[in-house]
Amino acid sequence: MVPTPQNAVAATGSTRWLFAGIIYALLSSVSSGQSLPMNPSFIPRGGNHEENVTKKYSDSGHPSELPLPSDGHEIIKEFVAYNRFRKIIERTVKTPKGKVLDFDIVDQNGAGAVIIFAWCTKTKTVTILREYNPGCHRILHGLAAGIIETCPDKHDSDPLLAAHHELEEELHLSGGTWHRLTEEGCTVAMDKYNACMITAYLVLDADNVKNPRPLDEEEDIEIVRGVPAAEILDMVRRGEFNIVGGFAALLAIEKLRELGELPLMKG
Repeated sequence: MVPTPQNAVAATGSTRWLFAGIIYALLSSVSSGQSLPMNPSFIPRGGNHEENVTKKYSDSGHPSELPLPSDGHEIIKEFVAYNRFRKIIERTVKTPKGKVLDFDIVDQNGAGAVIIFAWCTKTKTVTILREYNPGCHRILHGLAAGIIETCPDKHDSDPLLAAHHELEEELHLSGGTWHRLTEEGCTVAMDKYNACMITAYLVLDADNVKNPRPLDEEEDIEIVRGVPAAEILDMVRRGEFNIVGGFAALLAIEKLRELGELPLMKG
């Protein structure tokens, strides 16, 4: 399974509030039918605001005015401080203003991770799972998900192959029609302090598997079938999904609306 952001060693209260705000805004948009503003401002925080520049999206809604990904931040050095199922990397970064900062970064020991929303077009329901999340020490609902293995005998760093394997292992499903939920080549950062990049998929009408691939040793999963999309949204609101699962579910529901599987929201 994809680890939750609660496992990030250096996660802060501000980071958790940021994620909560994103999910709240997305849920409000989905449930009310209102779209999010196309031209949000990037508001500076901390330090001397006169030294910060507020950058905006262009009128087309694309971040054409935004800087390159690192924005002049330079990694001076890094080393692995801890390495077992996950790595903790101590990374020293020099900012464009010359500050030298140290960060603890979580690395998932793979080529990223995948997460899959499994939808049935006949019943108009999704198959999800329930499992123990050790980071928050709670049983949560979630989607099939896992690390993209780099080993040539496993996934060979192929996200779609990893997604097929995880779907079979965790939900006992295989095949179906697949849709990538982000732009081609685009992956999504799991967390501010996590190096793992997520690839999300929607699969339609996957078939049941009689003899599925075995689960990983630490996994104890209960499969939950026949869940309506409206209930998924309620689960996210009630905090019954972790951030990664809720994010992928919201993307999938929007994709299902686009495909005509769910009614479009009024507005």
